[in-house]
Amino acid sequence: MQYSFVPALVLMASFSVVSCGHGVHKVEGEEKPSEIPAGIRVQIGGKEVTAGEKVDVLKQTCSPTTIPVRGGGMKTQRCKNQKVGEATVLKVLDHDSAVVSPNGDLQIDSKMLIEKKK
Repeated sequence: MQYSFVPALVLMASFSVVSCGHGVHKVEGEEKPSEIPAGIRVQIGGKEVTAGEKVDVLKQTCSPTTIPVRGGGMKTQRCKNQKVGEATVLKVLDHDSAVVSPNGDLQIDSKMLIEKKK
């Protein structure tokens, strides 16, 4: 019985590595006007982007799924990131944060992710 959990744990770990291995970054929140331009502060910075570049805005969508395991199935969720729009980098604050402005009518919230355009 103990060995039936090992494949399930390996499979779960591989899903988390695959989903976290991409270059997506967290949205921190709205930035008020000051010497920093008004916009949305995000966790992507000078290592990856420069001012004026466009970045993709992603929203994670999850759906329930069952992984077949000997003796039954293990319920889990399969998640993927879907592009919902673009934003322009207004200013790079440091090596891991920047201020962006959404393009068009896009409303960015803290559950969304940012990724450098490919």
